[in-house]
Amino acid sequence: MILSASGWRKVFAIDGDEQSNSPDISKEDTALSMAAASVFFDYLVQVSGQKYPVIALGNDSRPTGSQIAGAMLHTLVAKGALVQYSGITSAPEIMAYAKKLDGFIYISASHNPIGHNGIKFGTNNGGVLEAKENAKVTEKFLALIEDDAALDKLVKDSYACSSMALNEVFQNQKSSKFNALRAYEDFICQTITDSENKEHQKDFFEMLDGQIRAKGFGVVCDFNGSSRALCIDKEFFTTHGIDFYSLNEDQIAHEIIPEAENLVYVAQGMEDLHRHNKGCNALLGYMPDCDGDRGNIVYWDQKLGKAVILKAQEVFSLSVLAELTYSIWKNGADPAFKPAVCVNCPTSMRIDEICRILGAKVFRAEVGEANVVNLAREKRAEGWNVRILGEGSNGGTITHPASVRDPLNTVFAIIKLLMMREDGLYEIWCKKAGIEYNPDFTLTDVLESLPVYTTTGVSEPRAVLHVKNTDHADLKAKFQKAFEEDWKKRADQLQKDYGIYSYEAVITKGTVETCGVSDWSESGKGGLKIIFKDEGGSPLAFIWMRGSGTEPVFRIMCDVRGDKAEEEKALLAWETELIGKADV
Repeated sequence: MILSASGWRKVFAIDGDEQSNSPDISKEDTALSMAAASVFFDYLVQVSGQKYPVIALGNDSRPTGSQIAGAMLHTLVAKGALVQYSGITSAPEIMAYAKKLDGFIYISASHNPIGHNGIKFGTNNGGVLEAKENAKVTEKFLALIEDDAALDKLVKDSYACSSMALNEVFQNQKSSKFNALRAYEDFICQTITDSENKEHQKDFFEMLDGQIRAKGFGVVCDFNGSSRALCIDKEFFTTHGIDFYSLNEDQIAHEIIPEAENLVYVAQGMEDLHRHNKGCNALLGYMPDCDGDRGNIVYWDQKLGKAVILKAQEVFSLSVLAELTYSIWKNGADPAFKPAVCVNCPTSMRIDEICRILGAKVFRAEVGEANVVNLAREKRAEGWNVRILGEGSNGGTITHPASVRDPLNTVFAIIKLLMMREDGLYEIWCKKAGIEYNPDFTLTDVLESLPVYTTTGVSEPRAVLHVKNTDHADLKAKFQKAFEEDWKKRADQLQKDYGIYSYEAVITKGTVETCGVSDWSESGKGGLKIIFKDEGGSPLAFIWMRGSGTEPVFRIMCDVRGDKAEEEKALLAWETELIGKADV
């Protein structure tokens, strides 16, 4: 079982097959589930000061979710928790709901294959536990499962819980789900508008909805059987005058990760709609992962007349452009306005260019949603206005005050960019970037105005390595030695081929980024990035590496300024070769 701040995950399907559709889990995994619920209950009692905390419990649409939830319910009821169980629930939904309670347990393995499952914990701050707090729960969990007598007693006590109290939780499931949906809808309105004021929200949506209805707009969603099929999506879009088309509401029809290889289905659905209906206005499509907190984008290219799949880094760039210009549109006259964006270490440098043009600061954290969220909290405490944050490497957009990725925020960021025309967001961007503004612009025009970078896709086979050395500090020390030896041999050729004159090592651990590091092993299990620079010292490209916290793999990537696919391939291949030399 992988135990990270991003979630605890393993294959829960009883047959051990990660692609299994079996809903059954073993007795051992039932005990693990009970142990997880028990230690989190104890933690929540301590931090909330409540003897019987109110806990939201939900699961995504994986087959094993209901059995894991059932095991946890026995334990939580036995310990006296007041449980609000909402069944199949999306991650943003349960986190919004938990803001009104004491905390939540969410059963999900995010984008992992269907036979996997996992557990996320959080209090009522809208996000998962930060790494330091998750470590406390993890320590208690490991101690409990290593104590056979204590675990055996917990299982017996859990099965001896009050049947009346347990049945009451199930009887209240529909009302818990209703309350979760309403809490989420209220919260998403606050997030999209960047305002808690209901009158401001009403005025803003009246303006936006008027533009949408005047121009016409449609959205296609390939639910792929995810938790979002039972969320607010359809109702929310149609309420705001957006035509909504759904695919695969009732079944997980293909792989879960919302990357290019699986976005082909929503792209095909969009093209079918346009083929059979010449008046079709579907301009955006999205596909969420199983827990519904991530959804990458397909758009209708009005110039080419076809559906185009956006890369994850492009999706994030669009969101940053939209929400930064929205912040300027809303707050630009305020002298105290200090815009900033928080991203993970491997997010493309195109974000740095966008932020430089818009006058915003970029801060970087280690990979992991919790790291980026906590970095943003730190920077807000320092006086920065961090409206948007996230992990550009996977397209995940987090829009303040949310603390979790959300496809509705991503889609509505792009809708605001397209629909707010007069003195709108794209016009702000064009003026600051020195681009001629066309009032009849399309999303294709917006994309063509973005800085151009060539970036390795996170789900590409060449971005995932399997290394033998589990001591990543040692691996990176050996990588540094191999790199420095090779640099001496290749320096002249790198200058000639790519204009690379120097390099700088940067590491990220948690919320801390350290530049100019001389000992690369100091990154440990964190992120290591080598930035390549031109003759004037400006960044041209970078290579990056880090062992995954949620899967047994070692991830690498490369980012190059410009449309330079061959250079990106060459630098990534060099990185792969050096890691191979170091992995001995």
